[in-house]
Amino acid sequence: MYRLFFPFIFLSITWAFECPSDCTCDVDVSSINCLSANLTSIPTTGSYALLDVRHNNLTSLTLGSEHSSLEIVDASDNSIDHVSISFNLAKVHRIHLHRNAITSIERSLWVNVLVLDLLDLADNLISSVADETFADLEVLESLDLSGNQLRELRPRALSGLLSLRTLNLERNQLMSVPSLAHVPQLISLNLRHNQLVTLPTFSFGRQIQVLSVAHNQIVQITPSAFQSDESLIPQLTKLDMQHNQLQSFPAAALSCLRHLQVVDLSGNLFEELPAGSFNGVMFSRLHTVFLNGMPQLEVIKEGAFNALHSVRSLQINSCPQLSSIEPGAIANCPNLMQLDLHACALTNLTADVLSDWASMSSFDMRFNPIHCDCQLFWLKDRLSALSASSPSPKCASPESLHGRPLTQVPRSSMPCNSSSQVDEYFEDRIMIAIFTSTCLLLLIVGGSLMYKYRHSMCEQSQPGVDVYSYFVYHNPNRMARHHNIPPRKLQAKPRDPNRSLRHVTWSATDIEPYRPKSKSESQAPKPPSAGKTDTPTAV
Repeated sequence: MYRLFFPFIFLSITWAFECPSDCTCDVDVSSINCLSANLTSIPTTGSYALLDVRHNNLTSLTLGSEHSSLEIVDASDNSIDHVSISFNLAKVHRIHLHRNAITSIERSLWVNVLVLDLLDLADNLISSVADETFADLEVLESLDLSGNQLRELRPRALSGLLSLRTLNLERNQLMSVPSLAHVPQLISLNLRHNQLVTLPTFSFGRQIQVLSVAHNQIVQITPSAFQSDESLIPQLTKLDMQHNQLQSFPAAALSCLRHLQVVDLSGNLFEELPAGSFNGVMFSRLHTVFLNGMPQLEVIKEGAFNALHSVRSLQINSCPQLSSIEPGAIANCPNLMQLDLHACALTNLTADVLSDWASMSSFDMRFNPIHCDCQLFWLKDRLSALSASSPSPKCASPESLHGRPLTQVPRSSMPCNSSSQVDEYFEDRIMIAIFTSTCLLLLIVGGSLMYKYRHSMCEQSQPGVDVYSYFVYHNPNRMARHHNIPPRKLQAKPRDPNRSLRHVTWSATDIEPYRPKSKSESQAPKPPSAGKTDTPTAV
């Protein structure tokens, strides 16, 4: 019976409530929609949970006991300059007040909405926040103060926000990073479009995962800006630093960001991207890099992107001075799927700029002053093999090919400059041909020599052969010269056909030491020597 009684009471109260004129009341979703109804005051809501009074003529927001059932209030796009909550609204967990005329907020304002988890105060006229203004909102998870007139946040302005996870301070006039010591759970911080000049040491806690400081005037980042004073590795996964005044790549500051997945450095003032800017040791999880709209970037050095095994997308477009990407600039990035180089100043691109094209699905080089000669044969082939997601760049020169898509130009129409250095397209093939020919020639010569001396090699390869004696047997005059005696004809005794040449040697008595003769000795007859022989003795 109770199950039937309570729904009956709820329906009776709902039917008894009169929906405001020009509003729509939906019982199914328990909402009152008064969008653009020309209201000047907040209507009674009865038992409804959602009140939408956007785009009206409200100048104040007053909530009391007649709104005790509300859970969500959206009073955006009005002219509200005063907010009053006089009753304990224990169910309200979201209040939207963006684009109004609120100039100040006080701590007492929030004591009756203690379960609030989202507070939107964006695009108002708030110029300061006192200490502990939000101290009673211990369960608040999202706070939006963007589009106000804040020049600073006092050190304890965020005190008490123990559950805060998202803080939006975009489009203010902040000149320094606010203290985050009292928001230990903060994971997302937006500081875009402020007046920051530097990021000092320990500016952000290690728990921050998403950080945007884009569109500021930052010229310096200290090496420990993203580190915490606990010396722990920051958890930052997404970093947006586009459109600042950085003159060089902040390698030291970024080196500690081992969890970084997405980084945007577009619109800064780098003149070059040096070797080792992005390497797989420091950025093992990095998958997306934005370097668009760099007005002074001229060259990307060899090894600028190295061993980034997780990177999938490189966006380097709209850089009007970028005319050189060195060979090996993008090395060992096997999973790279998207490379965007459109609207730069590139006239040529060598195939070895990128070491691995296997995973490439989208390559954009449009709106570059491409010189379509035979050095771009490789690019023509690549683009022809890729899908329609890789549109063809158009030739800027030579004049005969101006305006024609590269993929539609026949190879025979792409000239080669014979007076210039050897065409890079054929250079590798020439070197390979020379190396192969040299190896083949060495094999032929070596084989011929082995065939010519095969019998001698066989004799010398027999075990136990006296190679020295064998050499002397075949060349006794050389042996005579070696012992400093006058060359003379030496003959070996006829050898036994059953004995191998390995057994034929020269006896030590067969060779006399050389002694120059006097003139008288050379004319006198020489007596025979006893026990001497001029012939070799077989042993």
